[in-house]
Amino acid sequence: MIKSLYIHIPFCNNICSYCDFAKVKSELFDHKKYLDQLFKEFISLNIENNSLDTIYIGGGTPTSLNDDEFETLLSFFDDRFKNLKEFTVEANPESLSLLKIKLMKKYHVNRVSLGVETTSKEGLSILNRKHDNLQVIECINNLHKYNINNINLDFIYGYPDQDLKMLQDDLDFIKKLDVKHLSFYSLILEDNTILKIKGYKEIDEDLLVKMNKLINSSLKEMGFIHYEVSNYSKEGYKSLHNLTYWKDNNYYAIGLGASSYINDKRSKNTSSINRYLNGIIKRDIDIVTTNDEKEEFIMLAFRLLDGLDLNEYKKRFDEDFYSTHYKAISKNKEFLNITSTHISIKEEYIFIMDSIVIDFI
Repeated sequence: MIKSLYIHIPFCNNICSYCDFAKVKSELFDHKKYLDQLFKEFISLNIENNSLDTIYIGGGTPTSLNDDEFETLLSFFDDRFKNLKEFTVEANPESLSLLKIKLMKKYHVNRVSLGVETTSKEGLSILNRKHDNLQVIECINNLHKYNINNINLDFIYGYPDQDLKMLQDDLDFIKKLDVKHLSFYSLILEDNTILKIKGYKEIDEDLLVKMNKLINSSLKEMGFIHYEVSNYSKEGYKSLHNLTYWKDNNYYAIGLGASSYINDKRSKNTSSINRYLNGIIKRDIDIVTTNDEKEEFIMLAFRLLDGLDLNEYKKRFDEDFYSTHYKAISKNKEFLNITSTHISIKEEYIFIMDSIVIDFI
């Protein structure tokens, strides 16, 4: 039974220089019409009330909706799904007002993911972010005030001109905060992003490795558990929704450009806002073969520090992972933790997981 739903809100007051997600400038399009189409799409899926464990509203910037629109969105799903284990909303510090926090509390949002990215003024300028550090602190304090304590902060490292001192400043900033979860994403310069168009280059690989080691050691000292290649949590605060993806389980997704995985089919909605507003969702559908599923299961499992569950692999595919992947295991033995129940990549090598995983698929 499918237990998770992703909801995409594409509107942004400001376009970040690194972003390649489906997004549009907020003031250019009709938010109410978008929400109407979003609700129609949801209803078409015939999801039973109270059947979900997690909802994640991402973007774009969900908090770029005005207060009435934001309440309409939250109340629509709160009416249908009571007692969710995790109800997450992404937010930017400059648009997460006290009223929006009150609305989150009213409609049972229990997790907020705040886009910080960096504490450096120079870095914020390069990434085209519009908040400052005081706004981040104010948002966190206000969330705690309304007892929304499961807070994630997103950071980016390895952006142009960043050095180890700037990264250390980010980590020192985190020490002063009461948050339960952190995501540290290494910047990838994607096509059609502002940074790529301006000709920026990715930073030196050796510096990137040093940054990754600094993040891992510093967050461990702060009591964070490194549980996925880019994600860290305090005990009991792993992202339940994202674990749905990493454990290769099915999930619903609605909204512009949203990707879902339902009954062995992966589908992606149109990325054209005009088509979506006119009700032309036009999903691109790929049938997931057994071989596809094996590869996806392996790739996603090795992102997790717990690694691949051998019993789950046997249950899904009716084959023994050791036997079918003996050569890859032998070749990469020095990089792996191997037990009777799991195979995982050692933490010091998780940064190069792609080059390891290729041997398994």
